[in-house]
Amino acid sequence: MSWDTTEKRIKCPCGRGEIVQVNKDNDWGQYIEGTPVIECPECAKKYKLVSNTHSSYKPGHGSWTNYYLVPKGLKPDKKYKNSFEYVNEYELAKKDFAEYLIVDYPKSVLEEVYTELLNATSVSALRSAARRIAKDKKRYTGSCKIKELTPLVKKAIDGFDSYNGNWQQRDDEEQENIKAEEEYLAKVRKEGILLDL
Repeated sequence: MSWDTTEKRIKCPCGRGEIVQVNKDNDWGQYIEGTPVIECPECAKKYKLVSNTHSSYKPGHGSWTNYYLVPKGLKPDKKYKNSFEYVNEYELAKKDFAEYLIVDYPKSVLEEVYTELLNATSVSALRSAARRIAKDKKRYTGSCKIKELTPLVKKAIDGFDSYNGNWQQRDDEEQENIKAEEEYLAKVRKEGILLDL
């Protein structure tokens, strides 16, 4: 299997240089799209490249990336937040399953699950979120019984609001970051130059 390379070249905004993108493909239908490079000293001083990747709304129909030249001074209006440390779900669930539930599930879901657990007679009779949590408990800790799971879910509900980094806080921060990214990309589309690559 060998890789073939193709180059796409377009004129830069000042017209004295080029923007080059090197792409690779092989006999197996694999394709690697290279990041464009500004090969013009003047434009490299004034512009930076910003990419915006889109995924098809139809599963299996791929994705594509638009590249923009934007003035180097263009920055997001808001800083992206990253207030909470990364959580290894497997390690956390093994250490403290109630804490895992606080990080991984909304409080409203935990409350619904708790109500269902109080009326359940066996794990096999659980539905939707309760069934998913029971599967998580079995996968991460090796066992799952109603009498083990019910107090853990109650502990998660009781500790949810005071826990720094609960599901709601993480979700709120993620939504703020998504909104900030969308606002920045709107500025990029407005003030940037879309590259025809």
